[in-house]
Amino acid sequence: MPRGTRLTKKRVKAILNQLGNKFNRTEKALFKKILFRKKATLAWDWQNCGKIKSSIAPNYKIRTVPHKAWQTKGITVPASLKDKLIEVLRIRIQRGILEQSHTAYRNAWFLVEKKDGSLQLINSATKLNAVTLRDAFMPENCDEFSADFAMCSLVTLVDFFSGYDQVTLAPASKDLTTFATPLGLLRYTSMPIRFTNFVAHFCRVVGRILDDLMPDITRPFVDDVGIKGPKTRYNDEKIFPGIRRFVYEHIVNIDKTLVNCELAGASISMKKS
Repeated sequence: MPRGTRLTKKRVKAILNQLGNKFNRTEKALFKKILFRKKATLAWDWQNCGKIKSSIAPNYKIRTVPHKAWQTKGITVPASLKDKLIEVLRIRIQRGILEQSHTAYRNAWFLVEKKDGSLQLINSATKLNAVTLRDAFMPENCDEFSADFAMCSLVTLVDFFSGYDQVTLAPASKDLTTFATPLGLLRYTSMPIRFTNFVAHFCRVVGRILDDLMPDITRPFVDDVGIKGPKTRYNDEKIFPGIRRFVYEHIVNIDKTLVNCELAGASISMKKS
């Protein structure tokens, strides 16, 4: 990947501005170097979205009780949004998130406008959830999660880019996600949003990705990952010229987290991190 194609000057500037005065100029230069080394796992839009490798997350099979195929009508999309809708669909088809379907299932769906003005496609999982066997796994308590970072000198929070789209569905389960669009019947190749077992399964997947870093370096909460810094500033001791030890150790922890994500094929959302 040519330097500057994904991690552009504008994006680098925005990231460094987020740091404020927490890092000095030399520390920011070190952090910038780490970002360029791990740019393949950083995502700003759908073109950057990755897929978690099957060695980490085998294709997920949706287990259901015996049932009959359902056909549910979706909400009509206003004519003024149809061009944007088709663009959203085509991007997901190009990325392999959606594909053509030929099945008796049809789910309802609708569009939601996000804060940035973009459209989010929501496939209603109501019928699917009604026949799905529940996964008993539960995410940890959010208070316990936050308390674990209370004494850290620095903390970084990163978010997986569209986590449910990074987990591949088993071929036998894809038809269950089918919905009708202006481009014909389409189905998901990844977990549909609002699927009842997504949280449980994604917590399990993230645990596998970060297994060797938990809990000393990172601690995940669903699709968010908290990265710890040391619990002391070492009296601002410098480990290298211009680089404080506590900042260096935290940057190393960020690097280790990004390495694991990159090796797993996962993508981190830079707009939310």
